[in-house]
Amino acid sequence: MKNKLSFFILLFVMGCAHNQYNLTSSTRSVAQVFSPPPADQLHNMGIAREYVNLCTRNGVHLDLCTDMLQPFRNPKEVRVFRRTYGDEVEHVLIPPRSTWGLGIELIKIAQEVSITSNVEICQIRNWYRPEPYNSRVDGGSSSQHLVAQAIDIDFCSNPGRNKALQVMKRRRTDTGMPRGIGTYVGGHTIHIDYDNRVYHTRP
Repeated sequence: MKNKLSFFILLFVMGCAHNQYNLTSSTRSVAQVFSPPPADQLHNMGIAREYVNLCTRNGVHLDLCTDMLQPFRNPKEVRVFRRTYGDEVEHVLIPPRSTWGLGIELIKIAQEVSITSNVEICQIRNWYRPEPYNSRVDGGSSSQHLVAQAIDIDFCSNPGRNKALQVMKRRRTDTGMPRGIGTYVGGHTIHIDYDNRVYHTRP
């Protein structure tokens, strides 16, 4: 797993205060109404600590929890992020608290598949991707990233991705989750979401 940005190291050292959010049956069902967070909450590190605390308390590794908050970090998309939000904010996108349970369910699946298949996750490429950032990185207008109901999981090799994909598909057959699975030709990424389909496409 890649080293995280320094503010996430600080986040861990400071510790995460206990908060009142828990995964319940209501948070596990797909949200019917989505309200984007206020602009001042999108990069708020206090709220980030709340999320990471909740995520780790639900059995997810710290690196995966923190990774979910950071959009894709290749040079091109970092430049797009900076053009969209400026140079003063942290490189994070924090969705509304009402979506956290849904995101944690997805990352728990990713972690389970990684362990079962013995394939390392290099990074979580995307979770929440609001507009206008979404369209500026060529995201679809109906993408489930817009409502924080999808994650892109980058494995460290194409063969590793393919091995993990078989485990992911078996899990979907056995349990019904993840509902949606997507892959890209020649890539290392598996997309999972709450849409009921399995697809394979070009990037």
